[in-house]
Amino acid sequence: MDKKINNNKPQNKDNSRNSQEKTIQISFSLTRADLLWYNLYFIRWIVFGAIVLILFFLAGLVWFLNTPKGDLQTAIIWIVIGLAAGFSVCMGSIVAIILQIYFIKSETVAKAMTPKSYIINSQGITIYDKRNQINRPWVQVMNVIRTKRGFYIQTGDKISIVLPRRDFKDPKDLQTFNDILVKYKL
Repeated sequence: MDKKINNNKPQNKDNSRNSQEKTIQISFSLTRADLLWYNLYFIRWIVFGAIVLILFFLAGLVWFLNTPKGDLQTAIIWIVIGLAAGFSVCMGSIVAIILQIYFIKSETVAKAMTPKSYIINSQGITIYDKRNQINRPWVQVMNVIRTKRGFYIQTGDKISIVLPRRDFKDPKDLQTFNDILVKYKL
């Protein structure tokens, strides 16, 4: 985390307010693990479904092996096949995400992992890198999801800002960030 202040970086226009408001400036790059946990958070029902389906699959398989031949066995076979197919669909989604993040050269993943700097204050969040600057006022924030790994800040344009907790090196910065979220009821 860099806490350098550079005159080329965006600054608030109202200098009298700037001296009184709380401002956090952090810089970091997201890791592949950050992106994986972010995606798994939003598809956790698939992960849960996959676990339930594999348990049903195993129970059906045990039942299949221990029951006498007959119509019941045929019904169970179809149930097991259906559950296995459902499980493979769930696992397919998870595997696709893992492949995209770790193995396929994705432009989206590469862009998400580029180093960025963040200025967080009463105005909102300003994100900038070498090419772009994005301002997200708090009124555009629809939801803030707090996890043990970080914060997922959802904005109206279906984009989330991912802020890993580990990048708040100073506990005061984390407390200031939480104070800002409380102030704006997020």
